[in-house]
Amino acid sequence: MFTEQALLKAKIDLYNIVSNQAYQDYYNTNYHPNGKRKSKKHILYSLSADTEKAKEIYHLVYSKSPEEITQKQEEQIKGFLLIYRTVRPEYLKERYKGGRWYYQEQIKKLGLEEWFVLNLTKALELILKFKNNGDLSAILLLEDMIKEEIALQQAKSLGKANTYKTLKKLIEETIKDNPGRIALHGVWIDEITEKQYFCNGYYIIEINEPIEGLKQLESGIKPIDVRNILPKDYSEFSNKTKLDIKNIKTQIKEKEAEAKAKGENVKKYIKDNAITEIGLSLYPSSQIIDIINVLGNDITVHYQDGEMKPCIIESDIGRALIMPLRRTKTEQKAS
Repeated sequence: MFTEQALLKAKIDLYNIVSNQAYQDYYNTNYHPNGKRKSKKHILYSLSADTEKAKEIYHLVYSKSPEEITQKQEEQIKGFLLIYRTVRPEYLKERYKGGRWYYQEQIKKLGLEEWFVLNLTKALELILKFKNNGDLSAILLLEDMIKEEIALQQAKSLGKANTYKTLKKLIEETIKDNPGRIALHGVWIDEITEKQYFCNGYYIIEINEPIEGLKQLESGIKPIDVRNILPKDYSEFSNKTKLDIKNIKTQIKEKEAEAKAKGENVKKYIKDNAITEIGLSLYPSSQIIDIINVLGNDITVHYQDGEMKPCIIESDIGRALIMPLRRTKTEQKAS
């Protein structure tokens, strides 16, 4: 069955196909191939078989919800659109008051304004690359882009768009920074807890309801045994607190400015100098913010007595265990 987003995309494409086909019929009747008008007066024209077929398919989706379209109709719609999306993309062009204009309210309702502007342009680019050059890699890139956007829209519908975007970024950074540690190159779902996990060597994040579309660990790679790392209860994490997120972000910005002024590596400088104190332990502020971006702002921190102890950051989305810096508060002040 169509998703709401996919059906809206089909409606917009079909609207534009009918519009462009009808214009082509008008042009062919009223203009010579060299662009000169055949007559000073408007010549009546009729719609071609291609235009009538496009109208027929468009009527299958017009004012319809996903539930109102049968499987047979869906296959017919997708088969028709496939031809235009792969070999006739010029007919998807947005004319004056085209499909995006006609369906602007639905686009806003589903929060897809930016998606349509940026990604339809990119999709058209890749399709034309394949059409003109036979470049198969363009189609593979298009497939990846579509999958990514579907995953993002699904995350948005669950109120977890930032969770998805941050985890995707963290996975990419971990692969780049740790090319040899393949057990960190993606997320995985534990068969016992049925929760989703990500680890970059500094912290482990547990997601209560798995997010679709993220890079998974390769088949055959044994993931970290999180059940021996994440606590079943918080008896050892007997202290609770809230974090001043605004202050942590301000501190990071200040350290970023310092690094630039000193000509230092910004990422390393922030990691070494932007520090958050929780109890008697110290943690890199940038890693705290990474976790908050995944879990949301409504978090609770569970921490232990003593220095250089891990702590738990928890929200309704999930929780994370973050390792402390290997230095005490006294050593930090002296540095």
